[in-house]
Amino acid sequence: MLFKPDIDALKKRKNIEGLIKALRNKDGLVQVDAAKALGEIGDSRAVEPLIKAFYDSNIPGARKHAVKALGEIGDPRAIEPLIKAPHDEDVGCERREALTKFVDIKYVDIFVKALDSSDYRVQRYAAGALGEIRDPKAVEPLIKALDDLNEDMRWAAAFALRSIVPYQAAEELRRFRNNPRAVEILIKTLDDVNEDVRLIAALTLGKIGDPRAVEPLIKALDDVNEDVHCQAAEALGKIGDPKAVEPLIKALDDNEDRMRRLAAGALGKIGDPRAVEPLIKALEYDIDKYVQRLAAEALGEIGDPKAFDALLKFERDDDEYLRSVVRDALKKIKSSDAYKLYRIQQAKKYESLLRYEDAAKIYEEFGMYSSSEPI
Repeated sequence: MLFKPDIDALKKRKNIEGLIKALRNKDGLVQVDAAKALGEIGDSRAVEPLIKAFYDSNIPGARKHAVKALGEIGDPRAIEPLIKAPHDEDVGCERREALTKFVDIKYVDIFVKALDSSDYRVQRYAAGALGEIRDPKAVEPLIKALDDLNEDMRWAAAFALRSIVPYQAAEELRRFRNNPRAVEILIKTLDDVNEDVRLIAALTLGKIGDPRAVEPLIKALDDVNEDVHCQAAEALGKIGDPKAVEPLIKALDDNEDRMRRLAAGALGKIGDPRAVEPLIKALEYDIDKYVQRLAAEALGEIGDPKAFDALLKFERDDDEYLRSVVRDALKKIKSSDAYKLYRIQQAKKYESLLRYEDAAKIYEEFGMYSSSEPI
């Protein structure tokens, strides 16, 4: 007859050694009850024996409750063994649930360290966990992981960054301007074979705002993937380097509505007057209302008075939102000193053409009077 220890008594006395011994009992039900008890007590001395029970027991219930107990104890020593264990249909759900309990900010350093594991499965899980935790300190090691030789690992790192970077303030990410290696990896990643990896590289470079990324991002405007070249356009707008103006002007003629929208927005952020005429053209002739709206907004951001008359034509447009954007743009332009000078020059031109009434209206706008009188 098999010796059956009194699990309830051992649990009540918190006899960890006795419960650990019970994990090796030949009776499957004893193994199950011992694993349950150890999980409820939560003593970290049980971690290694529970890992062994998970790997070695031939009782599915015992393996299942050993995994549950490891999740309840919450000792990070269990993370790698849980990830690296062979596929086991009997404990698949329990293993995923146990690992989920480690997806917590207090384990960030452990997952960061795990990115350097020699086991690809551990690396990939660590990247996924860091993406779910969204701690900013994970950004740098995840950027480093984008340089991994394994494409799946690069994808996992990119996917994690995509969960973190959009939610980080630009100020927090600009510190990477002082980290040449991180910027170099991101620039290199713009040529990755995986489009998702290229996408996150463009997104992150835009938020970092390092001017070294401008030329590579200009090149990325021709990426075959729509998401990537659109993200490159947006990134160039965030960086704000005038070198991007001509390529972005070219993008205003792109076949994709989304690309033209982002190009118009980026040109407004850069604020270079070279974009005024192309943006006026986009405002007047683009068939996409969103492009028109963004072109009008960009013209307001640039503030060049040469756009005033073109904007004025749309002050009564059928599109209510476009009318609102145009009014805001006109207001911005009218508040500038350049506008007053432009309008006075315009009045003088009217005078030379004997259009005295048109000239007078402009002078009245500024409380001035024409020096010329009609003959």
